[in-house]
This record gives sequence, C-alpha cells and structure tokens, in this order.
Amino acid sequence: MMRLLLATSMFVILSDLGEGLRCFMCENKVNPACGPEFKSYQYTAHPCSAQEAKCGLQRQPKIGEFIGIVRDCYMLGSMPQLNESDGCHNVVFGNLSFEICLCSTDYCNAATLTHGREELYLCACSIMTYLVFHWIRWS
Repeated sequence: MMRLLLATSMFVILSDLGEGLRCFMCENKVNPACGPEFKSYQYTAHPCSAQEAKCGLQRQPKIGEFIGIVRDCYMLGSMPQLNESDGCHNVVFGNLSFEICLCSTDYCNAATLTHGREELYLCACSIMTYLVFHWIRWS
C-alpha cells in the first residue's frame, strides 16, 4: 500500500516534466481579462512550440486609461538586442517602447511580476512529502 502511495505521489510530481514550458497567451486588446488585473482562471496555459523559449509579459505605455498587455511565448533570439535574462527589461525600437518581463517557469507570466506559481507548487509538494513520511513513520 505504501509503495503504491509513494509511486502515485512521484507520478503526480513528475508528470509535468515531459512537456515544454507552459505560458499564458493572450492580449487585453482582444479580451480585457488579460489586462493588468489578470484573470488566469479564464485562460489555459499552452506549451511553447520552441525549446528555446521563455514566457513573456509585455506592457505597453499607458494611452489614456488603456495599458496594452500581451502574454505569450517569446522565442530566444527573435528580438535583436533584447536582454533575454529573466526579469523585466525596457525595450525601444524606433518610436515604439515597452517593457517586457521574461521568465523560465511554467505559468510565470500570469502575474504582473515575474514570479510564477512555483512557490505554491513547491509548498504543496513539501507538505505532501511530510504527510507521506509522517504516515509511514506512524503506521
């Protein structure tokens, strides 16, 4: 019984590892739920098509009351002279300027910051591991 529980736990923890990076993909110009107050429950994150990709959150300058937001996969090397390290970077192409935040973990472009849900996932895994080993010890 215990081996089955441990095997099931490991399967659940490791089941995501085979897919590519998963990012939210949307524009608030098309759907306001993609905007600064992101409603992730209205979206499904999709795997990036390229191995060399990062999740991105692009914020365009405020025009009136509208702030353009784009969440997508960004292929590394696709924007010349862009600092592709994780974090937020100001970008200027001629008259166009915007801020882009890049990150390398699943779902990390959900927030207006570059922090993803990995902390919550790690916490849940830690609690599950503690409970399993506590149960083993006392059974």
